[in-house]
Amino acid sequence: MNSEWITPLLGRQGPFATVVVDAMPSGHSPMSDDVAAQREALVASLTDQGAPQSVIAALEAAALHPTRRAGAHGRMLIADATGVVVDRPLRHRPPQPSASWAFSPYLIRCALAADDEVSTLRVAVDHDGADLLVAGPHAWELEQTVWAPGSTAERAFDRAARSIAGMVEETVAEESPELICLWGEPLMMAAVKAALTRGTADLVVEIPGGRRDAFVPPGPFRDNFESAIKAFRDRRREGVLSAFRFDTEATTTVTGLDEVRTSLMSSSVSNLVIAVDTAQDAIDREDATLVPLILSAAGQGAGITFAPDGFADLLDGVGATLR
Repeated sequence: MNSEWITPLLGRQGPFATVVVDAMPSGHSPMSDDVAAQREALVASLTDQGAPQSVIAALEAAALHPTRRAGAHGRMLIADATGVVVDRPLRHRPPQPSASWAFSPYLIRCALAADDEVSTLRVAVDHDGADLLVAGPHAWELEQTVWAPGSTAERAFDRAARSIAGMVEETVAEESPELICLWGEPLMMAAVKAALTRGTADLVVEIPGGRRDAFVPPGPFRDNFESAIKAFRDRRREGVLSAFRFDTEATTTVTGLDEVRTSLMSSSVSNLVIAVDTAQDAIDREDATLVPLILSAAGQGAGITFAPDGFADLLDGVGATLR
């Protein structure tokens, strides 16, 4: 997981309000009974914990703006005395909405939930144009490109492919997605991919069965899309955790709290690794031991990976790959 979303918290003095909620999908009223009931419960919890009304008001104001993400999903917000610092949609709804007011942001639950996220650029093409949807750490934004036909159908097709590829390149440069999901008319898909630079084309995964008129509609196409996202997420995690199995002399990895802290202090960490069981235990016990590690990793641009049981042998449930 890219830890860039954590960096706005660096250097800030607590306390912080951390809220993880069942988000309001686009098109749903912020005044609906279920949304209002959730909001009232979280406000009451923060008030009981001593959070200032100004901080609560800032969170309420932010929560009224939908994430522009369709379907059921979660959302986390972190605020301090200056206002909302982190506002991030989550792939899955939380089992239970939560709110805390504490000296440190409640990053363990947030980071564990965010580990499922894959930042994507979704490109749907046909002979009439292309829609680009950025699904990143902040929100979803829809862009559409339409071009003027050339003097011949063949020239128009080639011009269209180059135009779409150009917008893809610009968006990749601005948003740095981990994955580009491409679907639509097969001939246009092939032409667009061929017009991309090699580095951008390497990010592309082609999703069969999709149309331009709907982003990830239900049915077989959604299954294909979710399978592609899961495959990438598994590869991303395996790329980090495999280092612990092959580094028999411990030259590129360390494990244990003391070793990880030392490596973080020397800014030599490439990826911080936390066992899922260790993270969940810290959540259950409200233990903030892992929070400074997460903040330190984010501060030096390190990734953060959560290891399921059996994927890596981690002393104290933590480890790191080294630069």
